[in-house]
Amino acid sequence: MVRAGGLARYIAIRALMVVPTVLILYTMVFLILRVIPGDPITAIVGTKSLPPEQLEALREAAGLNKPYIVQYFEYLWNVLHGDFGESLVIRGRPIAADLIDRFPATLELSISSFIVSVLIGLVTGTLAASRRGGKVDASMRIYSVVAYTLFIPWFGMMLQILFGVQLKVLPISGRLDPGLTIERITGLYLIDSLITGNIEGFKNALAHLVLPTITLGTVLSGAYTRLLRNNLIDVLSQDFIRAYHARGVRGYKVMLHAIKNAFIPVVTLMGLQFAILLGGAILTETTFSWPGMGTYLLDRIEYRDYTAIQGTVIFFALLVGLISLVVDIVYALLDPRIRY
Repeated sequence: MVRAGGLARYIAIRALMVVPTVLILYTMVFLILRVIPGDPITAIVGTKSLPPEQLEALREAAGLNKPYIVQYFEYLWNVLHGDFGESLVIRGRPIAADLIDRFPATLELSISSFIVSVLIGLVTGTLAASRRGGKVDASMRIYSVVAYTLFIPWFGMMLQILFGVQLKVLPISGRLDPGLTIERITGLYLIDSLITGNIEGFKNALAHLVLPTITLGTVLSGAYTRLLRNNLIDVLSQDFIRAYHARGVRGYKVMLHAIKNAFIPVVTLMGLQFAILLGGAILTETTFSWPGMGTYLLDRIEYRDYTAIQGTVIFFALLVGLISLVVDIVYALLDPRIRY
């Protein structure tokens, strides 16, 4: 068993490690945005639309005329007080409001894709390990390589053409059909529609979720397939598995015990993959016009919206740090050999 005191100390240390991670990412983004020529003002109004004195007045109003060191620590100080700033493009629009509005869409896509990727990886990895050296094993190994190397926009468009254009059975973009609304409670349409008893909204939201979920879930499943296969083969060759067989334990029960032990390293990958899902769903969201954090970040980058980009990166960094911490805790609870 993991000692409570040791685990608590480890949690505190891991939580503190999130701080330098956030600072490093924020510093990199801050410097890159300032090094690239141009700024949000010129990106919005252009250099020929207004005289230089008016452009300078707009920069001053946005605080862009301050020294970089002042801008850096001023924004960081505001973030420490829970203020992610206001958009430089849409004046008066808090960045936190945008994050609250867009994050549920990304979270819903990430959760559904995560579940699909784990299920596919569990099935294919188990099949490959149980049929080691055979045609099934070879097929699953080929699948893992192909899935992992799929280009998301291409794969997504192929699914759109097949199921949306040719078969006309699934929508190809957005979260809901035009004119259909779901009362916002959590921002997760599937949950909100069930809470409010909106069955039509639930069906429609689920239909819109299918193609982006399959796209992202399939691409991520390849890593699970290969990792679970290799771990399961290693576990199946250990002495305690032979002992189960010697005692006459049924094959499927032995496999369940083997999967449980082989799944421990996969938990770490699950946490990392979920963090990647949240921060790297840009391609999927863009392909399917999904109104989440990915499309929001791309839109803000186009307008060079410093505060929005910085706020989004910091938000993701905090989220990834939290997920990594949870994964480490779960890993410690699953594997009693771990000590802290």
